[in-house]
Amino acid sequence: MFKSFKNLFSSPEKKSLAAVAATASEEPSNVADERSRHIKRGNAFLAENDLHNAEICYRQALNADPAHVAPYITLGYVLKEQQRLDEARQVLTQGVLLDPQKADGFYMLGTIAKEQGDLAGTVENFNKALAVKPDFELIYTDLYVLFFQIHQIDAAKQLIKKGIAECPANADFHYYLGNLYFIGGDHEAAIISYREALAIRPTFPEALCNLGDALKNQGRLDDALSSYRTALALKPDYVQSFSSMLLTMQYHSAYTSVEVFNEHLRFAQLYELPLKPQWPRHANLRDPSRRLKIAYVSGDFRNHSIAFFIEPVLDAHDRSQFEIFAYYNYASADHVTERLSKKVDHWLSCAGMSDQQLAERIGLDGIDILVDLSGHTGFNRLLTFARKPAPLQLSWIGYQATTGLSAMDYRITDAAMDPPGTTEQFHTEKLLRLPSSAQFQPAPDSPPVNPLPALSSNEFTLACLNNHAKITQPAVHLWARILVGLPHARLMFGNASGSNAKQHLIDMFALENIAEDRLIFQPTMSLIDYLKLHQQIDLALDTFPYNGGTTTLHSLSMGVPVIALAGNTPVSRAGVATLGGAGIPEFAAYSEDEYVARAIEMAQDLPKLNEVRQSLRVRAAPLFNSSAEMVTRPLEEAYRTIWKKWCDS
Repeated sequence: MFKSFKNLFSSPEKKSLAAVAATASEEPSNVADERSRHIKRGNAFLAENDLHNAEICYRQALNADPAHVAPYITLGYVLKEQQRLDEARQVLTQGVLLDPQKADGFYMLGTIAKEQGDLAGTVENFNKALAVKPDFELIYTDLYVLFFQIHQIDAAKQLIKKGIAECPANADFHYYLGNLYFIGGDHEAAIISYREALAIRPTFPEALCNLGDALKNQGRLDDALSSYRTALALKPDYVQSFSSMLLTMQYHSAYTSVEVFNEHLRFAQLYELPLKPQWPRHANLRDPSRRLKIAYVSGDFRNHSIAFFIEPVLDAHDRSQFEIFAYYNYASADHVTERLSKKVDHWLSCAGMSDQQLAERIGLDGIDILVDLSGHTGFNRLLTFARKPAPLQLSWIGYQATTGLSAMDYRITDAAMDPPGTTEQFHTEKLLRLPSSAQFQPAPDSPPVNPLPALSSNEFTLACLNNHAKITQPAVHLWARILVGLPHARLMFGNASGSNAKQHLIDMFALENIAEDRLIFQPTMSLIDYLKLHQQIDLALDTFPYNGGTTTLHSLSMGVPVIALAGNTPVSRAGVATLGGAGIPEFAAYSEDEYVARAIEMAQDLPKLNEVRQSLRVRAAPLFNSSAEMVTRPLEEAYRTIWKKWCDS
């Protein structure tokens, strides 16, 4: 998804509030009365940011002509900028009472209400301003951000559609609408909106980057990579687009481990190397046995797959030995955010902070071990890590590859994902192998496991519910072979809400001579409905070269085993590693022919498949067990070990 708060809300051509204030008090050049002289002097002081003298001049203008509304607006702005919000509100209210057609006055009242936490007042005043001036572009942007932050996505969508109707040539509005469609899972509509933005402003790197994200999620990897690279050509320092490119290269079957690693090194050369001379000297007390400050950084402390893995760890941390911090890098919160925020000692929402500001805060907090949970996925803060704000920095869970940064000391993994001696050469980090590198907590209200559907049907249902970005033509080739070997089988796909997404899959299978009627398409749905969907599935097929993660674990938790193909990178060994942990290694394959044979063999022994289905929650208990002994204690021991090494260094 999007890579940063900025990527959701950036508006390169956005006007400033100061510009609105200055425009509100412009005087005709031929007016030379006392009021006008004071206003012009005030505007001159305002242009120099001399708020004190600007205030004096605007008050003099009001004394000269109390019925003239313009000085009320600019004086209100000046007072607001001095954080004299109550005074500013009183002055602006007088102004709009004198002239109810002053849209800029209502707008500034709305901004003051927002600063004072008055949500209703903000929306009311912004709407009054739009009623007077429907093409007031700045308000659409501010309300879009506000509605997003309070999870009113539908309201934001309707607002921006109105903004497009009033200002059809505003590229930002089409871009914002694309973001809202993307957030709602409608990647097809998002693509249309991004392309409309680019038709207006072809040199719009943010729209190109997010277009790439939408194309990637439809499985159109070559088009996505082209979009990211065009964005980077326009804006070489566009770190978010570079991260998107790195992630997408790992979904693609055409890139070797060496090529992917070299691009990660290029990322570090471009964005980390210039920061290294400013790395701080860490003054953390070198006491190997003291209570340590551990901080987790993520934009995914919300209704996101990462929450299924990090929550049991936060629950189990030994607070007598570790003081836990969380830096949350997403612009809004939900019920999961609320729950997770109560499981740490210190919580900071940092989406609005720059990388430098966040690095300085981490230093002030005295963090000993800083843990990245994102890698090059959405809403990462890798450029904060590139500033080396903590003496020890680790990457974990969210990204099964190197970050490329020399500032990242370790990547947490296990021997199944990274067998010793196989992937060290593709990492800038040292590999810190735990007995189990992650722990998954299934949804507490998961539906029950039902009998194998094929036992009461003439049809056998295979499924791949993974993100379409992971569906490659080599995988489709093997799935086609399986469908040929199982004439009574059909293959189900999830997240296929748009016609373009469906058509892309249909075209991929047509290349393998598989007709559309062998495929089943399911829309994007809620988590509970998604879990219930497994009651229709007999056997799941994993993607490659980028295996499923959370998707596979959800499947196993619902009693549906997965056929997985082992590769030679961490992302292509996740499936086989998970099957081993779940106690069903017989569903793992180590060659393409074995992958096809395994699926056909399992589908032809329904009693055995049903037996596995009914016992899978018990077999996979080690993956779902929230016991601290499974992951958290070994993790804490690893933290203590690397801390002692740092103390001795």
